[in-house]
Amino acid sequence: MQQLTLKVYPVGRGREVYRIISISGQDTLDQLCSTILTAFDFSHDHLYEFCMDNRPYSEHSYQCEEDGSGKPLTTTKLARLNLAKGQKFSLHYDFGDDWMFTISVHNIEPVDHRAQPQCLKSKGTIEQYPDPEGEVFTDEDPDENPYEDECYLQSKKKNKQYLDVFEQDLQAAGLTEKTIERHVTNMDFYLNEYLPYYAEEENGMVEGASFSNLQGFFGDFFIRKCMWSTPASIKTTAASIKKFYKCMWVHDFIKESEYRDLCVTIKEEMQDWQEDCRKYNESDFW
Repeated sequence: MQQLTLKVYPVGRGREVYRIISISGQDTLDQLCSTILTAFDFSHDHLYEFCMDNRPYSEHSYQCEEDGSGKPLTTTKLARLNLAKGQKFSLHYDFGDDWMFTISVHNIEPVDHRAQPQCLKSKGTIEQYPDPEGEVFTDEDPDENPYEDECYLQSKKKNKQYLDVFEQDLQAAGLTEKTIERHVTNMDFYLNEYLPYYAEEENGMVEGASFSNLQGFFGDFFIRKCMWSTPASIKTTAASIKKFYKCMWVHDFIKESEYRDLCVTIKEEMQDWQEDCRKYNESDFW
């Protein structure tokens, strides 16, 4: 029997509003939906679906309405989904207001007894029906933009120091100016555009080497948000990240084990990232 620990948050707001939920693999998607809605203090009176590829209305979703078998797909038990640590999928709730909650699998552990679903940790609040004259958050809301935040500016200053060291090492290796520019640009984007806004909790350079941040970047953000994403560009961007973090290890900014783990993650996940990108680019969903 499995017990799952999940981090759930509104899309794009994983650092400021989230819930950590513990739920049994024997519970169903319906029970997971109820647990999430209760945790965020939402009413449970709308249609919903679970999007395993993080895309609404796709063929890989589990709908709460009855299918051809006469029962909703959301009666499926979580254990039957073959979820993996680091995987992300989505709850699409209320097909009118289109609430999208990202669900990140933080841990899966074997247990002897089935426990009731519970919210282990809570941060921030959101309103299901915000005042139309009040502030409404969207992915583009300027108040969510971290780029004028003092912490962000300090982080960017520190990242510049890392990038300068990286550029110097690339020059010493005899790479062409064009190749050096590509590697540095790729890393600047990862460190200063992705990590500050989309990383789940920790968003510094060191944390950028973690499985969850790499998976979130290549397995979700890069595919859906970057118009230049292709299987080839995923590979070249991953090559830049490997070179950068090898440089960070050589200069003692990260541990050797952190660099080795990053290499294993990229090697083992690359085929899935490229295939997901290929499917997304070939689909009609935009």
